Amino acid sequence: MSAPTLDDTDRVTGELIDTYLPIAQEADHRINPRRWRLADYSAAEQGSVFRSYEDALQWMDSSASIIRGCIRIANTLGRREESWQYAEATQSFFRVRKDFRSWRISHEVAEESARGCGPTAHARMLASLGECHIWLEDIGVAEAYLQRARALWIKGRHVLGEASCLEALCMVEMKKGNPPKARQHASTARDMFSGQARERGVVLATRRVGETYLAEQDHRQALKSLEHAYDWFRDTGDVYQQVRTGRSLVAALRGSGRSDEANRVLQDLVGLAESIGAHTDAEELSRMTKPVTTEA
Repeated sequence: MSAPTLDDTDRVTGELIDTYLPIAQEADHRINPRRWRLADYSAAEQGSVFRSYEDALQWMDSSASIIRGCIRIANTLGRREESWQYAEATQSFFRVRKDFRSWRISHEVAEESARGCGPTAHARMLASLGECHIWLEDIGVAEAYLQRARALWIKGRHVLGEASCLEALCMVEMKKGNPPKARQHASTARDMFSGQARERGVVLATRRVGETYLAEQDHRQALKSLEHAYDWFRDTGDVYQQVRTGRSLVAALRGSGRSDEANRVLQDLVGLAESIGAHTDAEELSRMTKPVTTEA
């Protein structure tokens, strides 16, 4: 048998990229079917590879190293579109698993590819890197990525992208200790999502508005937004956002003197986080379960 040639190697790696991308996109869609995507997910939305959220998450766990390899190989081979599309398909997974190192490294490679794919693809990678650095508490780096992304979203006339970027910049301003500026970003994002008839985006921005009031110890105003957002995520089955919103809701309830209700919600949240494999979130919530009672 003859030794494999470079052409054989290119063919095999090309087949690997072509095979795994639609499966990764379907897994991403199964993990979070409500998140908007830049890539074409029409096939993923009709896919039948995964029967459940748990199947998709387990596949991503076992295939994460292969997907990271595909991002790098696609970038090396000049298959720029596939490189950033693979990275986009990991975003729901990384949010749940909180694997920030892999998130950062994979998206740095994909961002290199996306530079040659037009302003919106590039913005998508920059914005995701910005969000990753918020989680890493690298706030200056996060803000720089997000401001670059916003400029590209505007250049590409992509309203959803700019709105999502403003929501992320709201988090940056919160980290910087500036709730009024954060609220301005969140309110603008909410209006933009509303103009695009994106109800989930409206609710996400409403959650952020509530969190700005919580930071200012205005628990009454915080609860107006947070209870609405929490109920919407619960009723639509968006469990990850229910968990993340619920954390803020618990703090607002406790600040309002509704400690028993807060503790009941908190106990539910721990179980919900575990049920979707968000173990880091579950651990964080468990640390909040120390009973707090209202002073007489």
